[in-house]
Amino acid sequence: MTAPHEPATRSSRLVLGMPHTNRDGLAEHLLLMHAGHLFWSAIARASRRSLSSLRSASGEAIYATFYFIEEDFPAATPLSTFRIDDDLRFVVALRAFKNLALDGRILFDQARRLPRTAQPIAAGPHPFIRLASVFTERSAGNRRLKIAPPVDADFSGVTPLPDRENAFHLTRAAEQSGELGLIGGEWTRSGQPAETRHTVDPDRDTNGAGLMYFANYAVVIGIAERTALNGAGRDVRRRRLAYYGNAEPNDVLRITAEVFARNDQSGAVAIRCRVRREADDQLICLSEAILQLRGAP
Repeated sequence: MTAPHEPATRSSRLVLGMPHTNRDGLAEHLLLMHAGHLFWSAIARASRRSLSSLRSASGEAIYATFYFIEEDFPAATPLSTFRIDDDLRFVVALRAFKNLALDGRILFDQARRLPRTAQPIAAGPHPFIRLASVFTERSAGNRRLKIAPPVDADFSGVTPLPDRENAFHLTRAAEQSGELGLIGGEWTRSGQPAETRHTVDPDRDTNGAGLMYFANYAVVIGIAERTALNGAGRDVRRRRLAYYGNAEPNDVLRITAEVFARNDQSGAVAIRCRVRREADDQLICLSEAILQLRGAP
């Protein structure tokens, strides 16, 4: 039986409070947590199942695991412009590639600026987040996740995701090249790479499935970026994140940050971060970001 077609978009509201903010306003990792929750909720509605109940053909629990995230924040609305008590609207659109991969696109902004029926759900005048996930099961603890489609969920009612637009291809190509496409030829490497280490905190860093929470990679990367920039204040303009594995609760992560500059007096810098498990030197996350230094034009 074919599932009824999902609405093209869904709208929700959020009044910002202490759980969503830090000293700079809306925090990137806390925003990603909320966006991830909206995305997972959309998947649950589409499948008409709770995500915790989904199982693979072998009967194992499966998880909608992120493998790619893209963020785009216009110059007029960096994260630091959103503050406590701001009333935000989020508009979410979901697409599915067969019964395996799901692609969520989210616009958000002050509710007075963003209509419920905002279109298109793409980078433009409003902050934009794209999240791509695939269903996985554990095959060797947290360090090895195996792609496993659910046998008890039907996504035929979701707008199809064309294979050519599937972020899986970009993610896999970046694993080989080490580049996610944000830092082009106009950027020149500046200085030597900076390296930081992060010991996973099993209580703070993990999610309900016992995996390191995808949004907390943004925390680890943010620390590496701040170190590489000698503590300079910055706003994220664009970021791409690709995930290639996960971490055990007792793992140590090694993050290498490379800074890039361009000769245009804009005050923007680019940073590429590679996150590796120290135990086996396995690349588990790659980030590229365009950052605007605070106080610059």
